[in-house]
Amino acid sequence: NGTSATAGIYVKVGRFFMLQNENSITTWFTVVLIALNALLLSLNATAARQLRTGSALPWLILAVVIAYLSMDEMLELHERVGVAVAHSLNFSDKITFPWVVTGLTFTVVVALSFLGFLRRLPRRTAKLFILAGGIYVGGALGVEVIESLTVSKFGMGALFHIEVMVEECMEMFGQALFAYALLDHLAQKRAVLRLWDH
Repeated sequence: NGTSATAGIYVKVGRFFMLQNENSITTWFTVVLIALNALLLSLNATAARQLRTGSALPWLILAVVIAYLSMDEMLELHERVGVAVAHSLNFSDKITFPWVVTGLTFTVVVALSFLGFLRRLPRRTAKLFILAGGIYVGGALGVEVIESLTVSKFGMGALFHIEVMVEECMEMFGQALFAYALLDHLAQKRAVLRLWDH
């Protein structure tokens, strides 16, 4: 009847705004936000080269890493890689979300690789980078571990969905703070970028 059809439309529209739904407006927003940060990192690389304030290479490498995260957010590559690794190491039946292991390894490698880069940054920028990264990783990995324990004990009930909401909000806020840090760094340098030479 008409009432059930209308209710069905509301449900379908609502799903586009659900944080736990990968095919949603919130996922699209996160993908665009992370891609914006990859662009801002590239602009910082250009500023470093033009102002000769340091090597542009670390900025460009970090831009590639962040661009990968944007693509991963859209295509869910981390889950596929995590499952494949879990099967190859025979621990897929011991952990609910096996991608956490590969995600943690990836995070540690990136963090250690950029320690020197962080030390060379202005203190304010470095602090903002660390805070933004901590919030993002805390949501993407830390809360995900909690979700894994929740699912194994209680299933995907109300508690799990609350945890997903916390996770997604932390990821979005971490990336938003990172965007602010990148823009703030450009402002500190008073960079006037020439995107092409005349």
